[in-house]
Amino acid sequence: MRRSSPASLTRTSADVEDAMHFAATNDVRPRLERLPLEQADLAMRRLRDGQARYRFVLEP
Repeated sequence: MRRSSPASLTRTSADVEDAMHFAATNDVRPRLERLPLEQADLAMRRLRDGQARYRFVLEP
């Protein structure tokens, strides 16, 4: 399955494709912190204050 990714200022599309292939074949997964949508303001505050350790995902 071919996936698209946003343009990068530092990598070519081939580099991004290689990284995606590596992640898929080696079971690389992002580290996430899930928060309920009601805590979106907290997530934004933590991002602004540099306190986010992982990628935030807001869930309904």
